Amino acid sequence: MTSGGRGMKKAEISIKIELRMQELEMSGKKKQEVISFKADESLNKALEGIENRSAFIRAAILSALDSVCPLCKGSGILTSEQRRHWDAFTENHPLEQCEECEAVHLVCVAGQINGTAV
Repeated sequence: MTSGGRGMKKAEISIKIELRMQELEMSGKKKQEVISFKADESLNKALEGIENRSAFIRAAILSALDSVCPLCKGSGILTSEQRRHWDAFTENHPLEQCEECEAVHLVCVAGQINGTAV
């Protein structure tokens, strides 16, 4: 069985495609995947004036991923096993609010007695 009028068999085409993909992977060029999402009217309108929306959206997603919680991966929910580890960790690492910027952060109190390092 031939395909494309060139006299190549489907298996040959498949092998050539596979070899080309391997060449691309070895050369550092990775195959891009198209990911789509629904945008409401206000988001669509906000994106109208942006020249390269794909690049803008990629940058926004990568920026958001830098801020994802390492425990819950952005879900906002810990598994029972994660919660058990979190509870043990927070025994010596309480959450406190910064007096200057008001950001909530972890403070390590392990090895301290009355706020003084031991």
